[in-house]
Amino acid sequence: SYYSYGRHADSPKAVAAFERLLEIQPNNTAGLNNLSSMLLFGHQHARAESLLVRAVRVGPVSSVHFNNLMRARLAMGQVDSARAAADACVKTFPKNFDCLTVVANLQWALGQFDSVRTTAAVMASRINSPDVRAAYDFGMASLARLSGRLDEAERFDRESSEAARQAGALGTE
Repeated sequence: SYYSYGRHADSPKAVAAFERLLEIQPNNTAGLNNLSSMLLFGHQHARAESLLVRAVRVGPVSSVHFNNLMRARLAMGQVDSARAAADACVKTFPKNFDCLTVVANLQWALGQFDSVRTTAAVMASRINSPDVRAAYDFGMASLARLSGRLDEAERFDRESSEAARQAGALGTE
């Protein structure tokens, strides 16, 4: 992670470090996920997908593995496999809010905006913190704008900013 962020960021060095980690600990799920993220950013979708399949197989698995697996498969045009990854997240973690986000992101990418609204309605009942509320409202503002409901988008933008302030993500001025 030292080479992934901050002033020392160097993607080739980060990839090399994660590859070295996986030589030492081939089933390190954090390493598998982090390397796959770097590969997704570099448009190496097939290699990222293979690492994520391994991470899910060996565990312990988390919602981020399914999210990145969905993204890799979608980028490769494997819509049914991407949907299977999103569904597996929900099946594995039925109460996990992040899995609903994976589903909604897939629906959004496929242009299934009515489905996004349905998923968002389920998500709304599970929001338990201001930072999650801020992200949710931000997404809902985008969906409202997409549908031409500009007054609703403006309301969601205000609510998102207020929730972000409550979460400590924005200053008060």
